[in-house]
Amino acid sequence: MVPFALSAALNNYGGLTEDGALRMAFATVAGQTIAILSAIAAVVLTVTRRYAWPAVGAMAIIAAVITAWAIGSISSAGDLLLERLDLLAQLREFNP
Repeated sequence: MVPFALSAALNNYGGLTEDGALRMAFATVAGQTIAILSAIAAVVLTVTRRYAWPAVGAMAIIAAVITAWAIGSISSAGDLLLERLDLLAQLREFNP
């Protein structure tokens, strides 16, 4: 929920600018970092509350999937930022 809220709050609803592109990329990274930390916290809570080992294993697998998905999203956010900044540079070059 928090990653989505960050993305929605910091989205660039107007024309694409450098500030908007950076804001959207950093919102994605911050949101996915929160998702990773939440997954790790869930595993730690499962262990400290002494749940059965199958529950701990299942939570660890879920946390690993969330972490892998979040790292992929962070990587794609970086690629998208570079593409957007490239596009803005090309537009500035053609329209001085």
